[in-house]
Amino acid sequence: MSTRPKVLLVPGIGSLVPGSLAPHAGRPPVRELLARLAALPPGAAAAALLTGAVDRAAPPPDEVCAQLAGYAQAVAFCAMAGTWPVRAVRPERAVRTVLLGHSLGELAAFAAAGVLTFEDGARLLLACLRLRAELGAPAGGLLVLRLPAASAGLLLARAELPGLVLACDNGPEQSVVGGPRPAVEALAALARADAVTCTLLPTRTLFHSPELAPVARRVRALAETVAFRAPRVPVHDPLSGRPYRSAAEFRDGVTHHLVHPVPFRRCVALLRAAGVAEFAEAGPRALLSRLTAEQRDVAVRPG
Repeated sequence: MSTRPKVLLVPGIGSLVPGSLAPHAGRPPVRELLARLAALPPGAAAAALLTGAVDRAAPPPDEVCAQLAGYAQAVAFCAMAGTWPVRAVRPERAVRTVLLGHSLGELAAFAAAGVLTFEDGARLLLACLRLRAELGAPAGGLLVLRLPAASAGLLLARAELPGLVLACDNGPEQSVVGGPRPAVEALAALARADAVTCTLLPTRTLFHSPELAPVARRVRALAETVAFRAPRVPVHDPLSGRPYRSAAEFRDGVTHHLVHPVPFRRCVALLRAAGVAEFAEAGPRALLSRLTAEQRDVAVRPG
């Protein structure tokens, strides 16, 4: 058996697929996770969203339900990959697998690795949403651009729209811009006028913005009250470019999706240089693994 590492990519914003866990609801780890999700005060609606029949005419879920469901979906796909709970992990697989969370997916990666409980991860996620509202964060938006980060930066400079930042450097042909919703919508119109392929994500929550620094400070203080344990499998820190090493670093990681951009392209390059043999995705669609393939012809496998 090869000893070269495999990276399990844990997606975040925009990865939710309603009904994605319906085919897997009878599998023991997924059944357990769904029961724990439904036991949370706002979790029953999220569990129903993940397991119910998909109604294309139904209105989109509210942000709390959507983000909680997306978090649970990612942990469930990690469970099916054998990283959660611990009893499902073969020793040799645990050594070879590295988790890399993308944006909000970092919280799911922490839960999947056993760094915090599924419930504590959900509570921190909900605290991020609650504190945005309490501290008056504006409605946000995220725009996926078919542009490299450097070109996206030039577009931002030309647009001169307030509050916009580069949220994700995802690959040689994809970047994400975030900021206040009106400014993001205006940038989308400008990009389309320039014949730039772009997609406005459905979220109306502000992410990856310096405006969220007060929220990040409050969430970081809350994280001090949560037990953080040594990971069962390594979790890659996208900012430092190496695995997380301590509970303090994991606590800092809880707020990455609030204020820091995601250097995903750099992460992939560093992991490949470290000998990664395969990228797989903890989700129902090949979103992140497709981006790794764009960087170089590497082995990728969705789901």
